[in-house]
Amino acid sequence: MEWSRRSLIIYMTWSAGGGILTYLAALKGVPKELYDSASIDGANSFKKLFKVTTPMLTPVIFFNLVNGLIAAWQIFAQPIFLAAYAGSLLAVPNDIYQQIFVNQRFEYELSMKATEGQEEGGCRSCLT
Repeated sequence: MEWSRRSLIIYMTWSAGGGILTYLAALKGVPKELYDSASIDGANSFKKLFKVTTPMLTPVIFFNLVNGLIAAWQIFAQPIFLAAYAGSLLAVPNDIYQQIFVNQRFEYELSMKATEGQEEGGCRSCLT
């Protein structure tokens, strides 16, 4: 199980580079004149950050947010394939996958997802 966890961490770390490069490119695109005019108006570095840099980076922040959500939804398959050989690396996604796609019990898993976390000490795999 240890090798699968390490490989998943390496995969997730490797895939984070695109967002960082996008932020760096967006920071290069902020005009220096905006910072100069903010300095003339008496803005300190925090005001420059929140009043100049952040509004200029808002489209890139939204872009990276959407891409991050898509990547998080797509990473569902990697832990499932790794967990098949490593026991219970991620028990909840593995249970969801097993119930929906292997056992074809769609309504069972959806009802379990709706009631998940409402019972203390409830064991989802005990009900199968």
